[in-house]
Formats: sequence, C-alpha cells, structure tokens
Amino acid sequence: MTDLFFDNYSGEMFFDIDDIEQGDGKCSFTFKAEYDGKTVGARFEIPLTVKRSLFKTIKYVPPRGQAKITSIGEESDNLICAFEALLKPSYKSSRRFSETPDAVDYAILNREVYEFDSDKIYLKLYNGEDQSDFDEDEKINLEMQFTFNLATKRASLSETRDGYSADIIAVLMK
Repeated sequence: MTDLFFDNYSGEMFFDIDDIEQGDGKCSFTFKAEYDGKTVGARFEIPLTVKRSLFKTIKYVPPRGQAKITSIGEESDNLICAFEALLKPSYKSSRRFSETPDAVDYAILNREVYEFDSDKIYLKLYNGEDQSDFDEDEKINLEMQFTFNLATKRASLSETRDGYSADIIAVLMK
C-alpha cells in the first residue's frame, strides 16, 4: 500500500484507489494509504453524467457540484488523526470521522476534454456556502485539490493555500 507521503511531507498526500463503483448518476471509490503504521482512508463519491451517442459513451463529472467523503470505519478515524498531525488545525479534533459528514463543494479543473475512466481528473474541493453571517473563527475555510485516476488507481490530496486546508477536518469529523 502507498505511503501517505514520501520522506518529508510537502503538502501532498497520496492514496491507492479500490472498490470502484459506477452507476445511478455517480461514481464512488475507496481511497487508502499507510500513515504511521496504520491504514488511513475514506470513501469518495462524485456525480457522474453518462451520455450515449451512436457508438460512443461519454462519461464526465459535472463542472461544479458536491462530492461526499464518507467513513469506511477505523481507517477513516485514522485519516482524521493523520490530517490533524499533518495539517495542524488551530482546534482539537474529535479524532473520529462523522457518520454523516457534510458534502464538499467541488469544481473541475481539467481544461481539456478528458476520458473519465482513463485520464487524471483534477478537482478543487472548497466550501461554497455563504458564510457572511459567521464570525471569522466560525467560518469553514476549505480549499484543497483532489486528483484521481481510475486507470492507475491513484489519488492525491494537496494543500493549495495556507490556512485553507485544516478545515477539511472540521467538515469530516464527528
């Protein structure tokens, strides 16, 4: 199994993908890695549109929408602990993954036409909720890049802006 990061943590985490399921307007898969001697991971689900035209089937992710990251048990609790150790939030986590985490907004970053089953898909994960009524310390500041390739069965999660990564823990924890 893939190590969560190589030698020194540089803002990017790497995962293996398995248990891929497509149908009913969505694609889901499990992503896992090793961190500190433990398996960490979760289940990722994203909307999927399938169009058929004569002899060709085209699959694509809508340009914007909401993805779900859900628990797969102990590995997901371990993921929260790994995120806490690496992303160093200003708050203490529960060290437990929520049974009903909030959906995460996404935007497709691929600039060209892509083959869903064979090309790398680039997503920006963010919190698109209107937070104008919240105090600054209550806001969920999330912006990370999530990439996956179903053909190579690899995924990565990258920090993109300082101060906008640790809140993924707040979105996913119990």
